[in-house]
Amino acid sequence: KALDLAKTEAYFFTIILFVIGLLNVAILYIGGKNYFEGKLTVGTIADFFMYINILIWPFSMVGWVSSVNQRAAASMTRVNEFLDIKSEIVNKNFDQYEIKGDIEFRNVSYTYPNTGIKALENLSFKLEAGKSMAIMGKTGSGKSTIALLLCRLIDPDEGEILIDGKNLKDHNLELYRKHIGYIPQESYLFSDTIENNIGFAIANPTHDLVEEFAKKADVHKNIVEFKDQYKTMVGERGVMLSGGQKQR
Repeated sequence: KALDLAKTEAYFFTIILFVIGLLNVAILYIGGKNYFEGKLTVGTIADFFMYINILIWPFSMVGWVSSVNQRAAASMTRVNEFLDIKSEIVNKNFDQYEIKGDIEFRNVSYTYPNTGIKALENLSFKLEAGKSMAIMGKTGSGKSTIALLLCRLIDPDEGEILIDGKNLKDHNLELYRKHIGYIPQESYLFSDTIENNIGFAIANPTHDLVEEFAKKADVHKNIVEFKDQYKTMVGERGVMLSGGQKQR
């Protein structure tokens, strides 16, 4: 499509230049003929040359602007398709209560709908609050899928995920997620300062709060070694930082 567009634009501007030349030749021929017949003066012919050159570019710009508008409309249609997507996971519980943190997977299975890959099949385990568990396995064994299920970014096809003995689907999702810290495999940073990236999730965060969480993530000691410390610009997608620093 891009190549077709480039060809069309090349033809368009070539034709415009050809038409301009053709009109100038036509004016010269018709005007010259009428001049020799005494019907026109040289000044009138010069006026026509000037009018043609004044009008031709606005007319050509109409076509160019139309093509730009069509491309913009196509882009906006794609953006709107994304913005109009509604999440299938909707919070239905708005109660406030304490979450202890017991986790249980009961015969959980999940297949990715876009690829048909079965990431988990009949998975069961129980983890008591306050205890830790490491999940290891080769690429594609379902480790990331477990994390996504725990955050309820996706729901299992079969089985149940219980938090404090209650199905995760029945929990207050907003309240539940406040108890979760999640680091994705591909960390995304804005082209902004370290301080603004760390404090992004909170409205008007204080420097002390940002520093507190930087220490918890074990990245404070790296930040203070930078020349501008917390005011250091990380670059687009955190290009100025190492992979480990970006994740922390």
